[in-house]
Amino acid sequence: MTSLLEFHAFLLTNTGTRLDRFAKALAAAVRPGDTVLDLGAGSAILSILACRCGARRAYAVEDTDAVAVARALVAASPYRDRIEVIHARSFDVTLAERADVLVADVHSTFGLQEQGLSAMIDARTRLVRPGGRIVPARMQLCVAPADAADLYDAKVNRWQRAAQGLDLAPIRDLAVNAIYPGHLAPSDLLAPPALVARTCTCPLTCRSVTVSKGIAHTGAGGASRSDGARWPG
Repeated sequence: MTSLLEFHAFLLTNTGTRLDRFAKALAAAVRPGDTVLDLGAGSAILSILACRCGARRAYAVEDTDAVAVARALVAASPYRDRIEVIHARSFDVTLAERADVLVADVHSTFGLQEQGLSAMIDARTRLVRPGGRIVPARMQLCVAPADAADLYDAKVNRWQRAAQGLDLAPIRDLAVNAIYPGHLAPSDLLAPPALVARTCTCPLTCRSVTVSKGIAHTGAGGASRSDGARWPG
C-alpha cells in the first residue's frame, strides 16, 4: 500500500498540468446527465471531475488496492452519492447502463499500463453506448535522451557504496535498468522528443534525431493525449 500511496500522491500532486488537461477534456466531453465510466480509476479523481462537469453517474473501476484511495476520496467529495467505486477487473464488469463517456488514465511511468489499451477497447465495445465519447481519443508515445544527473545519482549510483562492509554494486545493474518517475525540464533533454508509437494504428517506428552534447543518463518518455472523440455508432 505504501508504494501505491506514493504513486498516487505523485499523480495527484506532482505531474504538472496533467490533471488540468484531463479536466479540460472532460469539460468538453461530459454533458449534464451523462453516465461516465472511469477505467483504471486509481484515486477516482477523474470520476470526481466528471461529476463536477455534470455527470449524473460515474462508475470508477479499479482492480488494485488503490481502490481504498478511491473510496476515501469519493467519501469526502460532494459527489459521493453519484460515484460507484467498483473493485474488479474491467473485463469482468457489467454495468446497469452503458456509459455516455469513457475516460481512462492508463498511462504508466513509461508508456501504457499492462493491458491498458486492451481494457479500453473492451470497455469501448461492451460498456459504452454507440456514439459515446472517449477521453483521451488518441495517445502517442515520445522519447528523448536526457541529462538527469541528480535523478541518476539518487536512484542508480546510490548502490555504489557498501553496507556493513558488503559491496552493494551488484545491485546497481538491476537499478540501472529500472524505470523511475521524475520531473525533467526541457533544458535536460539532449534531443527533441521523438514520436515512437501511436495508439492502435501505427507500429513501433523510430527515427534519427540530432542530439546535444552531454551525458545521457536516461531516456525520458511520456505519453501525450488528445481530447475526447465520439466513438462511431
